Amino acid sequence: MEVKQKIDSLVKMFLLSNVVLKDEEDFKNKLSTIVTDGVDNLQYVADFDDTLTKHTVNGKKTFNSFEIFCKTKTLSQSFLDRGTELFVNMKPLLNKHDLTKEEQQQVDDVLEKIIALIVGEKVNIEDVYECVDQVNTPLKDGCRETLSLLASHRVPIIIVSAGSGDVINYLVRGYGARVVANFYIFDEGRITAYVRPWVGLYNKNQRALPVDDDRHNIVLLGDHTWDSKMADNVPNVKTILKVGFFYGNDEMKMRRYLEHYDVLLLNDESTDKINDMFRLFSIDVSNKTTRTVTDLNYWIDPILPIEVTDEAVSVMNSRRSPSAPTQRKVPYHHNLITDHPVNKQTTLVKYHIDELCARCKESVIMEGRDSKMA
Repeated sequence: MEVKQKIDSLVKMFLLSNVVLKDEEDFKNKLSTIVTDGVDNLQYVADFDDTLTKHTVNGKKTFNSFEIFCKTKTLSQSFLDRGTELFVNMKPLLNKHDLTKEEQQQVDDVLEKIIALIVGEKVNIEDVYECVDQVNTPLKDGCRETLSLLASHRVPIIIVSAGSGDVINYLVRGYGARVVANFYIFDEGRITAYVRPWVGLYNKNQRALPVDDDRHNIVLLGDHTWDSKMADNVPNVKTILKVGFFYGNDEMKMRRYLEHYDVLLLNDESTDKINDMFRLFSIDVSNKTTRTVTDLNYWIDPILPIEVTDEAVSVMNSRRSPSAPTQRKVPYHHNLITDHPVNKQTTLVKYHIDELCARCKESVIMEGRDSKMA
């Protein structure tokens, strides 16, 4: 009864704000299933640009992660000119409501051409990080709280984006997010390749996602109708709750979005309602104790750009709590940063185990405080 009352209260609160539900009863049923199954059976799959980041700042459209990458100061003018030309030619298709499969493929083909153009450019990963720090594209209000809540309950979040994985990974560092996006390989001050398979706007559902196979409920977050398909290939899904961020006031477009999402958050530059839902999901209906990141012998951030030595793994396993699983040298499935054929500059950093634990604690528990890459 308590769960039902909390769900009813949440829905009433949502309906008093800028929220549109496709089917109220179906929405409640999905909430109930996720609450009953618990956070140990839950994972999140999220787009990044305009989903976890703000859509506008002071009335101006923000830059997406790839646009931020393209503002790196060492990129050549010839790349910028050619990339702009390709994008301008593709823009009419991006403004269309319903693209054919052929047009979708055309968009993704152009995106890959732009991504490939950067190969050979003189860029250090530090140049990219410096650019990110200077460009004003903030995460949504409450997003760091979202990431902290998920990390503290050890609920995976898989970020799937057609944007720059190097930019995204830097912006969400320290929270354990698994980023599936477009990464480059840096070697001696130059970009030598981009990592394949690459991610486009319309092929996200074709990527193998680093999900936990034993978690059968998903909360999906997106801002594009095609984002709603990101988790289509995840096996053995019991319940998937699709939450869409919708910008503008086009009623016909909103109706099209409702064909793809269970709930729409209208012109919302925060993740407050995402956090409200997660607090509901984390109700302990079975009186089980949820482990948190304060048990540092148990938890290490699986996506921090770290190469863990055999010695450190041995130390981790000797210090772990009795309920903790054995640590693995390669963190959590595959991580497109740590597992691709290697950034030879600063992406792989070795930490002593005590420094690693200290950084995990600082990055996740001390919300809002950035930890510097070594």
